[in-house]
Amino acid sequence: MVQTATEVEDYANTVEPGSPLPARILVPARVPVPVLTHPALSCRQFFPGFINSVARHGVVAAILFSIVLSSAVISRAQDEPPPVARLSVVDGEASVLRGDDTTSWATAAANTPLIAGDAVFAGPDSRLELQLDHNNVLRLARQTQVRIANLTEDQIQIEVSQGLADFVVLRDADLGEGARLEPSVEIDTPNVAVRPLIPGVYRIQVDSDSHVEITVRKGQAEVFTPEGSTTVERDKTITVEGTDSPEYRLAQADEPDDWDG
Repeated sequence: MVQTATEVEDYANTVEPGSPLPARILVPARVPVPVLTHPALSCRQFFPGFINSVARHGVVAAILFSIVLSSAVISRAQDEPPPVARLSVVDGEASVLRGDDTTSWATAAANTPLIAGDAVFAGPDSRLELQLDHNNVLRLARQTQVRIANLTEDQIQIEVSQGLADFVVLRDADLGEGARLEPSVEIDTPNVAVRPLIPGVYRIQVDSDSHVEITVRKGQAEVFTPEGSTTVERDKTITVEGTDSPEYRLAQADEPDDWDG
């Protein structure tokens, strides 16, 4: 028969020292103790409310941390200034039209900063050079007007509305064979768009909205019209005529002239 510890102690005090304890006096019963396995299971077994509360607060904390981190990244991106080009060479007269302004042309000097949305005009008997980034240069002949439509780390987009220009993509040592230019480059004219595929020199001549000539002095370009696209190789000229349904012809390029020199 199992007895309590108090009963065993009281009975033992009545027995003479050295005498054996009767067989009926047994060790007190052990209180069943649950088997503990993994610490997390043990805590959850004894403190389910506490664990659930910690879990809930942990999830909420993780969500709040993600929101704060995302906000910080977005804020930092918004605080970063946009890429800036510059009017690197002015030989003659240069004028700049800022942003969406359509009338207030202002005289510009060398090192004038330029951003997306700005337009540049080369005056009579003038030559200009725009440094768009470390690898892309735009050269303007006299009476040429261009606009920087887009200028980011991923894309450079230029609009040539009239005149003669060279777009120069300098050789990039990190550009492997078959790799795409970074940033990508697009030159838009009234009736055709040009996308250089590799480093080179691309001559764009806009005589009117319906007559444009693209000459690849060095490199390779893809030319887009509403009717489709074609690839123009080195020393080739593509002439595009028309607006709604322009037609083009591909021919050998003329010998370099004073502008190319």
